[in-house]
Amino acid sequence: MNFFKKKVISVTAERTGSTTCNGLRWTVVVHYQESLFGFIKWRDMCLVSDPFDNKQDAKRVAKHLRNKYNLK
Repeated sequence: MNFFKKKVISVTAERTGSTTCNGLRWTVVVHYQESLFGFIKWRDMCLVSDPFDNKQDAKRVAKHLRNKYNLK
């Protein structure tokens, strides 16, 4: 039985800049919350996927993740 749970809160596509790449890129950010026994919540964290060259690819991946985790 796992006492610690991770719940995805939101998935967004954001425009970010990079010092190693020329120009702006799009990234997909996944925010999730860790909890103990499902009701003691203590920490919000985020994961970032690879940078995308265009907005359409980033939005497609974000939409896929929202459908996977049943978010609006």
